Amino acid sequence: MMMRIRSIIHSLSVLIFLMGSLLFAMPDRKADLSTATPTGAENTTCSFTINYTDEDGNAATANGDIHFTIATESGDDWITATGDYADLTDDPPTQYGVGAHTIDVDDVSSTTVILGVVADNRYEDNEQITITLTNGTGGVIIASDDDDNDYAATDVMEATFTLTNDDAKPKFAFSTPSSSEEEGTEEEGIVVVVEDTGGDVGLEVVVAWGLTNGSTADADHASATVGNLTFSEGETSEQISYTAEDDALHEGDESFDLNLTSYGDNGTSGSQTSHEHTINDDDPQPLVGFSLTEMNKDEDHGDLEIEFSLEGQTTSATSVSYAVKTDGTTATSEGDDPDHNLSAGNVNFSALASNGNFSFDLLEDDIDEEDIETLIIEITSVSGLRIDTDKNELTINIADQTDQPTVSIAATEENNENTTTYSVTVSLDAESGRNVSVVHSLQDDPGTATAADDYAFTSAQLTIPAGEESGTFDITIVDDNLYEEDETIKFKIGSAVNAALGNSEQTYTILNDESADDPVPLCGFAFNGAPATDETTATEGDGGGDDTHQITVSLTHPSTGDEYLSSRATTFNYTVTAVSATGTGSRADYTLANSSGTIDANAPSTTIDALITGDDFDEADTESFTITLSGITNANDGTLTHTVTIADDDAPPTVEFSTDLYADGSV
Repeated sequence: MMMRIRSIIHSLSVLIFLMGSLLFAMPDRKADLSTATPTGAENTTCSFTINYTDEDGNAATANGDIHFTIATESGDDWITATGDYADLTDDPPTQYGVGAHTIDVDDVSSTTVILGVVADNRYEDNEQITITLTNGTGGVIIASDDDDNDYAATDVMEATFTLTNDDAKPKFAFSTPSSSEEEGTEEEGIVVVVEDTGGDVGLEVVVAWGLTNGSTADADHASATVGNLTFSEGETSEQISYTAEDDALHEGDESFDLNLTSYGDNGTSGSQTSHEHTINDDDPQPLVGFSLTEMNKDEDHGDLEIEFSLEGQTTSATSVSYAVKTDGTTATSEGDDPDHNLSAGNVNFSALASNGNFSFDLLEDDIDEEDIETLIIEITSVSGLRIDTDKNELTINIADQTDQPTVSIAATEENNENTTTYSVTVSLDAESGRNVSVVHSLQDDPGTATAADDYAFTSAQLTIPAGEESGTFDITIVDDNLYEEDETIKFKIGSAVNAALGNSEQTYTILNDESADDPVPLCGFAFNGAPATDETTATEGDGGGDDTHQITVSLTHPSTGDEYLSSRATTFNYTVTAVSATGTGSRADYTLANSSGTIDANAPSTTIDALITGDDFDEADTESFTITLSGITNANDGTLTHTVTIADDDAPPTVEFSTDLYADGSV
């Protein structure tokens, strides 16, 4: 039963289908494009329309499928279909891109197809695509399907869609206002970018740039100073590569400007079209030092030029100051005999200089100096330079050209004995710039004067200071109040240092000053040291006993009468003359003959000894004889005659008669 019911239902279904087909069957509709040149801007909804018409060319609803293609070709006028910068996307069923597509036509008289246009912000030319209706199915046909030409010939089977550019030109600018890099290093950080305020690059843009020197010069650049940057589609930045000349020149940091100068037809200027680049100088300031650190010159050299040399160069003006270094310098610019005329000063160097100099004079003088005098010049300060510590001093060794002076003493000198200090002058025949020394001492034959008694002499060294022409040493003379011969002291100088030896020996004579305190003595008689006297008394002795009576002959000072010494022996003769006394026979009163005498050197006196006869005879109370001096040598005459009085000490005889008888009986 159930099977039967099912069969009936199936049959009814088929019948109903066949009846619907007959009831709803419609004639074909021809599809064509609404225009052959559709357009649209990329920032709007871009589309094209397919219209459906009946045989009379009137709009009519259609059912079926329409098939079409969207195509592009290569070239600047055609839309980019693929890659990073495609202008169309395919996102069916809402948007359509390049390719073959089918749209279901469901009881509509037209179909609007939305293109998948990408709003890319790229500045581009207007671009095109080709839209082609390829065929229809179901109740839709295209002109190529109208073999009998039943439809009006108003069909547009192919259209060229133009996508118009609505984006601004890209703006080009430097990414930063400034940059810096050491010289010799390639700088790749100078970036030119596409600014956000403009469009993106869709068409190739050539951006021109140029360099303008600020503190730099053309020689500072080791790379191009003008150039072009080429931006292709989609590029957002390019770099300017710059390298500064890697020189050895101290310049300090320098800068220049880079400028964007043109952008062609497809670009324009941005906000930062100028860029300052600084070249960081990596070269130190030049070293300055003396070209020579030592030189040898004669003192008569005259003009002397001194050179400074620079190790490295600089673009700035620089200077170095110099002065005489006190420590170690022996040459002088002062006084009556200067060695040079150098004073402190400075040398200025122009930009890029490699050396500089100054000059002064070495001065010849007439004095002997050290064989080598030293002049040291030092760098005291610099400006814009560094001091080379290995060359910051110059030592000039100045050789003396003047002969040594001659040192000497006089061959002879003399002074009276009462000049108790004799200053010996040691003389130079020319002033010396060095200390001159000699040693003074007695000669091997020291002379006739006696050391200690007549003088005091000390052997020693004498120094004549530099700049002086003489020096002295003293000999002490003993004023001995002694009449003597002129005496000599013989001494010498030797062991001369810094001088040649001239006359080196001197005989100094100590004169006996007869007109002053050492006059010629008087030779004459004196008594017990009293002033000279001309008489003495002798008492005769008792019978049988003789006495010696001494008569003194002495030397006396002619002015004071005091006892006086002589270094010379004084001789004299004397004559004895009887006056009342008898000097001969059996009844002689004295014994003394004519003779001579001597007062020895350095002795004050001598005696003449007279023998007085002692008798028992009563004689006159006094008897006398005289002694007279003559022929005195080494003295003047004093009291020349001396009387000796003999006092009788005998009583008168007694006269009486004798009681004694002679043998013959007489009385």
